Amino acid sequence: MVLKEIFLKGFKSFGKPTKIPISPNITAIVGPNGSGKSNIVEAIQWVLGEHSLKNLRASEKFDVIFKGSKKYSASKSAYVELTFDFNNVEYKIARELNTSGENTYFINGEKARLKDITNLFGANGMVSIIGQGKIDKIAMSSPDELKKLFEDAAGTTIYIEKKKEALSKLAGTEANIERLKDVIYEIEKNKKGLYIKVKKAEKYREYSQKLEQLKERYFGGIYYFEKLKLNSLTSQHAKYKDLLKEKIKNLAEIESKWNILREEFNDLNKKMEDFTSLLETQKTRQNQLLELKNAYTNRLNDLKSSYVEKMSKIDSLKEELQRIKDREQEITLIFDSLKGEISEKEKKLSKIEEERNSLLSKYSAKEMEYLKKKNEYDEMEKHINKLENEQKSLLSSSKELKERISMIKEQLEIKYERKKDLDAEIQELTENAEKYDSKTQQLLEEINEIREKRTSISQERELLKENLEKLIRRKKELQSEILIIKRQLSEYQGYSHAIKRIFENKKQFPGIIDVVANIIEVDKKYVEAIEALLGGRLQHIVVKDSEVAKKILQFAKKEKIGRITIIPLDLIKVHTKTTTLPKKAINFAKNIVKLKINKEEKLLNFLFGNDIIVNNIDTAVEIKKKFDFRIATLDGELISNSGTMTGGKSEHISPLLRKKLLEDLKEELDNILKIEEKTSKQISHLKEEINELNKYNEVINSEFLEINSKSSSAKRMLQELVKSQNELNKEITNLEKLLKDSTLRLTGINERLKIISIEMENSKDVTKQLKVDIDNSNKEMYSDKEKIEEINEKYMELQSDLMGLRERKIQYDGELKRLLKRKDEIEIETSSILNETHSFKEKMEKLKLSIKEIDEELKTLKEETETLFKNMSKDKSGKKDKLKELENLEDTMEKERNEIEKLRETIHSTELEIQKIKMKIENIDEKYKKSVKISKEELETLKNEMEDIETKLKYIGPVDFEAEEEYIEVSKKLESLEKQKKDLEDARKKIIELIETTDKEATQIFMNTFNTIKKTFKNYIKELFFSGKGDIRLLDKDNVLESGIEIVISKGDGRVQKLQLLSGGEKALVGLALLMSLLQAQPSAFYVLDEPDAPLDEFNAERFKLLLKNSNAQIIIITHKKIVMEAADIMVGITKADDISTVVPVRMEEVV
Repeated sequence: MVLKEIFLKGFKSFGKPTKIPISPNITAIVGPNGSGKSNIVEAIQWVLGEHSLKNLRASEKFDVIFKGSKKYSASKSAYVELTFDFNNVEYKIARELNTSGENTYFINGEKARLKDITNLFGANGMVSIIGQGKIDKIAMSSPDELKKLFEDAAGTTIYIEKKKEALSKLAGTEANIERLKDVIYEIEKNKKGLYIKVKKAEKYREYSQKLEQLKERYFGGIYYFEKLKLNSLTSQHAKYKDLLKEKIKNLAEIESKWNILREEFNDLNKKMEDFTSLLETQKTRQNQLLELKNAYTNRLNDLKSSYVEKMSKIDSLKEELQRIKDREQEITLIFDSLKGEISEKEKKLSKIEEERNSLLSKYSAKEMEYLKKKNEYDEMEKHINKLENEQKSLLSSSKELKERISMIKEQLEIKYERKKDLDAEIQELTENAEKYDSKTQQLLEEINEIREKRTSISQERELLKENLEKLIRRKKELQSEILIIKRQLSEYQGYSHAIKRIFENKKQFPGIIDVVANIIEVDKKYVEAIEALLGGRLQHIVVKDSEVAKKILQFAKKEKIGRITIIPLDLIKVHTKTTTLPKKAINFAKNIVKLKINKEEKLLNFLFGNDIIVNNIDTAVEIKKKFDFRIATLDGELISNSGTMTGGKSEHISPLLRKKLLEDLKEELDNILKIEEKTSKQISHLKEEINELNKYNEVINSEFLEINSKSSSAKRMLQELVKSQNELNKEITNLEKLLKDSTLRLTGINERLKIISIEMENSKDVTKQLKVDIDNSNKEMYSDKEKIEEINEKYMELQSDLMGLRERKIQYDGELKRLLKRKDEIEIETSSILNETHSFKEKMEKLKLSIKEIDEELKTLKEETETLFKNMSKDKSGKKDKLKELENLEDTMEKERNEIEKLRETIHSTELEIQKIKMKIENIDEKYKKSVKISKEELETLKNEMEDIETKLKYIGPVDFEAEEEYIEVSKKLESLEKQKKDLEDARKKIIELIETTDKEATQIFMNTFNTIKKTFKNYIKELFFSGKGDIRLLDKDNVLESGIEIVISKGDGRVQKLQLLSGGEKALVGLALLMSLLQAQPSAFYVLDEPDAPLDEFNAERFKLLLKNSNAQIIIITHKKIVMEAADIMVGITKADDISTVVPVRMEEVV
């Protein structure tokens, strides 16, 4: 793919349409600073999808559109087009952004997506662009940044992304596995609970079936025994019937004799019978009268209560009536207030009034006095009538109140008696309830104590179970780790391939002992120091003699397994000088280490000599300065005999540490096994304690339920009694209030009666005197009567005129009418209630009269009965002998009757027993009505077994039969989850394999690219730095993909030169060498270099020119260096005028 042409229109400073031809090899873009050369680089970036405003030197996306100048207006859009030749097929890629923000990509003039452009030119990219000042930064990049450049060049980024994705999936899978483990753990716990429920249900069914079998046999036995009893009793019943017939026959013969004797004394007997009949009649009558008396008494009490009720109603009505009267008086006062208005009207009639006064003035003082006294007399008569009516009403009320008070007192005595009885019952029940509550509280405390204790033990047990589960999990982990370490040791993992092959064929080499690492025993804290001292010798093989060593070497040579080192014990020589251990040193290494073989001292001296171990590197340096020892620190740092210092850490577990770890794990496993056994015993012991507490709790619960039932019953009764007591107290309070009110009213009535009596006496005296005066005056005024009547008639006419003035009182008349209407209603209601009370009184009087008549009749009956008894005694005395004989017969008859009665009772009891057995047989369920012949002892045994099973069923408690289905579902779910877990574990395994494969492939690809770049880089450095050397190194060869990369440069003198100490030009050369190496390893379609030669002097620019000429890539370079321009096939000049960048032709001759 070759870039042929760049077309710009309205992009940044290229306000006018501009075409830039591009050479298939090297195109140089030249021009003064600020002319817009870098805008061409940014145009290429922009059309290929660059979104970073920083890389485009813009603050917003519209900054790429030409803003205009003094002569040229702003563009409406920015448009860039690249023309490519792809295997003789032309492609035009373009991008346009208008001022409305619409952004469009084009391929060959048709709209497209950025993704389509990327897919067209491949995944590795079509262009590499190196901006200004980036060349020397490449050389100064950190190891990780350099690694990123190499990854891009090698194309391993996709592998890294795949690995990241795989690691993400692995993390997700691990999380899902852990989540599933948690879910499985919870479901397993739930399954255990359901398992217990299922077992309870199974036990319940088992016990129920067994109970059903026992019931069949037990009730079958009952049916058998009851049938036997029924047959026996039926036989006895028939015998008793026969005996009864015989007894009745004997009685009939005796009664016949008695009848003959009785006929002889027929008269006497008749008389006696009459007496007896009369006595029975009187007794019956007496009982009837007593029952009637009780009924009347109860009815009387009811009427009294109703009477008291009605009288209370009358009182309330009277109070309402009084309120109405008071309101009437108020209205009267209101009427008086209208007199002022009436007086205004009276002024109009003043003339008529003056005339009337004139006529009246003609009358004598006697006439006026007569009229006055006449009026006074009339008023006094009215007043006396009113007092008499009031007195009559009060006397009636007084009588009614006295009767009411009497009845209320009777009712109160009855209520007080009932209250006394209720108080006693309540007191007794309260005491019992308190006793039950106390006992209940005591039992509750005991139950709570048991529950707390059981909870505490259960919690302790659950904690122990959790600890046990943790121990078991840890035990499995340890066992797994031990197996892994043992396998690692047995398979010599971590050793070289040669070591593994030799020990795989160990049987071929009798006399081979082991590698040094496996025969050494050392304390854990000295492991790193010993490893540092031994280094590679840890993998040396120890054999008995040189013959064994020869065989091993021949095998290694033949199989081409690699190089190995062998220590034959018969050949090693040790030259160790005796020396003193320096101060601050811990010990000689050979004194710390023990070997598992003979010739221990010789081998230790061979391995360690006088090597010493110290605490830290400072101590080691201090001792090294004074003594010539090989020294190792506890952290694994080493100072050699020559003084070189080695240190650092590795993530790998050393063989020595692996053995120590194995011993520690075994020791931990032994401890866990002991703790596991102890914990299991503790759990069993706690379970027994819980079972004991459960049994005791059942006993306490049973007692608690019994006491609680009694307490509840007592409380219910107490509530009912208290309710009755409250109702009774309310009744007593109402009656007491009624009694008090009635008494007060009676006192008030009596006081008022006294006042009325005095007033009536006084009024009668005054009336009497007025009567005398009026009679005397009447005689004197008879002659003037006609004149007075005439004047009165005129006066009445005037009053009729004034009546019109009172029409304004109509509004009050309405209210007065309503009051009067209500007054009438009250009077009617009062009259109705009074009629009822009169009816009650009449009924009560009748009842009292009836009771009195009954008492008198009872008294009469008693007297008549006594008289009859006296007469009977007289008649009996004359007939003693015959009566004695009769009595003897009667005694015999009575005896026979008694025997017959006893026999009948026996027959009756037998019939009842038969009926009872029949009922018992009927109560047996139909399915059990099958005779089972068993003994009484077996029947009792069956009963005990049934009770035992019923007790067990009770102890089982509530049974959840649905738990069986749930258990099956949970089991299926658990099975499904286990399968999911297995699938996830398989997926995890595949992901790990994928990661390992990816790492392997990525490592291979990376190393191929790395070696290519490294080789090319060395050649470029050799060309750029005459006789100079350059190298690229991995910082961690064991972990290629994670390792950083460093660049090493040495000039002609052979000394390694730090990059930081190189000059700017030298750094640029190193950067260019690396850049060209990277480009050669992973070529792009074309390269854009923006002033890469800026730091170079003329001499180094010449070198760079050679690099460009030797390159086979299409390169667009922006430069100011004439020497670099000489390498270009096409030169494009850029200049700027009126803020518009334009292309100008450049001739090479002018440049040179």
